[in-house]
Amino acid sequence: MCIPLPKNYKGLIAAREAIIVIFLYAAVMCVMYGPVVFSGKSLMPPLYQPHGIVPEGVYAREGRLPASTFNVDLATPAYYEFPTNKLVGDMYKNLTIPLWNPYQAGGTPLAAQYSTRAFFPYQIIEDISPVGWWDFFMLGRLLFAGFFTYLFLRYNGKNGLGLLASFAGGLFYMFSGVFTWFISLEQFTNTAMTLPLVMLGVDALAKRGGSLRSQSRAVAFCSVCVSLLLLAGQPEVALYATLLAFVYFIYAELSFNGSSGILRRFLKFPVAYALGLGLSAFLLIPFLELVGLSFHIHPLGGRIGAQGLV
Repeated sequence: MCIPLPKNYKGLIAAREAIIVIFLYAAVMCVMYGPVVFSGKSLMPPLYQPHGIVPEGVYAREGRLPASTFNVDLATPAYYEFPTNKLVGDMYKNLTIPLWNPYQAGGTPLAAQYSTRAFFPYQIIEDISPVGWWDFFMLGRLLFAGFFTYLFLRYNGKNGLGLLASFAGGLFYMFSGVFTWFISLEQFTNTAMTLPLVMLGVDALAKRGGSLRSQSRAVAFCSVCVSLLLLAGQPEVALYATLLAFVYFIYAELSFNGSSGILRRFLKFPVAYALGLGLSAFLLIPFLELVGLSFHIHPLGGRIGAQGLV
């Protein structure tokens, strides 16, 4: 007796595989960051700083103590990003759009600073959550980065990579330098977390042929991925990611479809990217305006960082 398989059995198998993979990633992450997950330790940079204005420490420590860790840049998240997170979260909870910071100097633009990440969806959820949960949002970026990388490797091209290779690729990426050395520098990890999602969008863009409806869906998906990349908070890294996505798109188009009609098919990428720019224009326009009106340490063609002040 033969039992007919459901029409979507391949999709069910793929979904089951993906669920197992994400649970395995979570298990490995819990082992690697056991003191944070199980022992009440914290990765929040303000807790590592010896200075404070209240006896109980920054955020009253929220019942958590600093964990032993290696981090290249603690100062930026300790004195800039995490205080900004608290301010942005309070504004959202008060139903206020975080456009202006009244507590710095005589007042400064807030969202237009770009690295405040005020409009990045994942960051918004973190900012409005209790401070004691922020460690798990930091670890969540590793989990999403690994899972998106697994999906990209497993389903890229015509056949994708095998399960073991895809799983290993995601595991290596989620524990790579940007997520371990810069785990609390959220403008970096936001962008790095979004990169494999952008690559998924570009891969779908290159593979999709056939009907106009099918291609339109791929363009729409890719444009949403691009907008998330641009909202993540790090314009320099977003530029490098865009270059990588463009090079991969050309490679994928030539690999999947050959060189015939490449110029016509090439238009899908700029259309998707233009839509992504449009979706994130509410951040990009005030950011570009602020760059032209402000003094900063990233002058065009000049030195970078504190050297730009000399």
